[in-house]
Amino acid sequence: MIIPKEYKILGGIALGAIILGYLLFRFGGTSPKTIVPLVERADAYVRGSQQAKVTLTEFSDFQCPACRIAQTTVDKIMTEYSGKVKLAFRHFPLDGHPSAKIGAEAAEAAGKQGRFWEMHDLLYARQSDWGDLTKNLTEAQIMEIFKNYAKELGLNVDQFTNDVSSNAYSAVIAKDYNDGIASGVNATPTFFVNDKVIKSPNYDDIKQGIEAALK
Repeated sequence: MIIPKEYKILGGIALGAIILGYLLFRFGGTSPKTIVPLVERADAYVRGSQQAKVTLTEFSDFQCPACRIAQTTVDKIMTEYSGKVKLAFRHFPLDGHPSAKIGAEAAEAAGKQGRFWEMHDLLYARQSDWGDLTKNLTEAQIMEIFKNYAKELGLNVDQFTNDVSSNAYSAVIAKDYNDGIASGVNATPTFFVNDKVIKSPNYDDIKQGIEAALK
């Protein structure tokens, strides 16, 4: 049987398309990103009993309104599970919040002088003073606000100012952010119970995760 020439041509084109498709699939595609279990940072600031069986890790952004609101939930959880759960704070400054990194630097600089959680609480409680995007504050203006917070907390203001201005904790903040990305964090706030991500930052979901971990 003689195969018409045009059939041979069409057959060759089809075979070539199949081969090309295979090669693109085999070598040109992008494999899904691997999500790794969360690894705790040993020097992260922790609130609650160090002997607690469960670690609630919060990836947060000091300029994020949702993170500020979530603090009420966090406080409720920590009171309810006092002695059973410890809270570890991790930085995750979002690109859309231009002052989030300096806020993280301020918290870490206060932490160097033993006042991390006090500064943490102030930054959220007074977020509208320094983090409101509609105010278009310069970094210098925000720094002046933070210096007043430092005075209020009884910090060495010169040391605090130098630490924040020199970005002394940029590596720590970057590590938290990169660890979060590796473990699937893509929004704030994101919570983990031990190394398992909680699907949403509401009280019921966090409580369910904690109860499962305690069992």
